[in-house]
Amino acid sequence: MDQNFISEIVLDIHDGNGVRFYCGNSMDGVFLLGDRLLVEPVSHSEIHPGDIIIFRKTYSNDAQGEVVHRVVSKKPLACFTRGDNNLFFDFPPVFWEQVVGKVHSFERDGRRTRVVGGLSGLYASQARWLILLVKRLGKTAFRRFYHILRQSGFVPKVWRPTIKKISLETSEGFLVKYLYNQRTVAMWNRTTREFVCDKPFDLVILPPEDDF
Repeated sequence: MDQNFISEIVLDIHDGNGVRFYCGNSMDGVFLLGDRLLVEPVSHSEIHPGDIIIFRKTYSNDAQGEVVHRVVSKKPLACFTRGDNNLFFDFPPVFWEQVVGKVHSFERDGRRTRVVGGLSGLYASQARWLILLVKRLGKTAFRRFYHILRQSGFVPKVWRPTIKKISLETSEGFLVKYLYNQRTVAMWNRTTREFVCDKPFDLVILPPEDDF
């Protein structure tokens, strides 16, 4: 599966109307797990950018499924879609014959809420996409900065927390625990040579291979 998170939905029929149950996370911010999505069949001329649709999808293993995503643009033969919680557009485009219908509302905790589509829905999804992009870029930049900071060896020169080591023999092997204020912040299994360390203590606690 690609970097997009796929929202798959389970089909149910109620009072002659198509009802789906949302699961997944690609439309988080709009739907929650278990929301009942009320769907109406429409012609492609009634589908506009910003509308949320359900379409059939064939996966690489030939399995069939249904996906709920938002239309971001349309062409004569197909439309382009993306989950509001996805950074990337769906590929390939969705051909009109794949479309099951348009989600016009959803039910949660016994309350029905209209789905915002059209230009209003598109603008709202673009705002969510921008926030998501900034968060992802921020996390990437922070990880790179943190890695450089750890490799620099600067932090141990200015931060010297009092770390106690306790050695003990257990059924899992010979362990060394690193304690800060009576809290275990790192652990070294000398038998399996497995080392785990909480952040930000990995900036000041050397890996055991260098520590012993």
